[in-house]
Amino acid sequence: MKLLTTMIVLLAFATLCNAASVLVYDNGNGIVTLMNQTGITFDVVNASTIMGMTTAQFKSYEVIVTGWYNGYSGLINNTAWKAAIDGRVMLSGQDPDCHQTSGGITLMKNAVNWAIAGAGTGFIALGDYPTAWNWTPWMTGVTTTVNHGDDVNIVSAYASHPIHTGLTSALLSNWSASYHINFNTLPTGFTAIDVTNSGLGVNIIREATTVVPEPATLGLLALAFILFCFKRK
Repeated sequence: MKLLTTMIVLLAFATLCNAASVLVYDNGNGIVTLMNQTGITFDVVNASTIMGMTTAQFKSYEVIVTGWYNGYSGLINNTAWKAAIDGRVMLSGQDPDCHQTSGGITLMKNAVNWAIAGAGTGFIALGDYPTAWNWTPWMTGVTTTVNHGDDVNIVSAYASHPIHTGLTSALLSNWSASYHINFNTLPTGFTAIDVTNSGLGVNIIREATTVVPEPATLGLLALAFILFCFKRK
């Protein structure tokens, strides 16, 4: 009976550790429809419901995602989310939630899974050309250009990056305006993994700024603790 109880606890703990936790801020521009096509489970908040969230609540998610273009009032008016972000970040000049192409769906799925796989709480924001992400904590001193183009090129050094799994430059391009904003300079700690023909950043990423145990490590620690307690009985 003790062994059965131990196994049940372990299975429950493993399920908890491996559950993806994604929060989608629905700014009304197609992000929920896009996320539904990725097959990833997520929670949704809008400009009204997000206002009651605390930093701890934001921190309970592995990645926070928001869509393209405009409508960020919830994130602007409730800045508690900023203190929660210490994981992987992607700022994308593209708008896959608008176009819903196969390449765009793959890009989003890969980016979310990449953020989940990192330490801490990540953040993904798509094509904000009206305000150039000035509501985020990363854009001080960064210059951008509004540029509605179709030439997206995977940087060769990042061709094997997890975000590019199953993608080519062609799949990221030719959406009839595949991007709407470029990075002339990059925020501190960010790297461009996709660029225009002239070398301006389209998709930029930052690795996690904190280190926490991965779910697998937590599971092993829990197993060791439970087996130790079981042995002591």
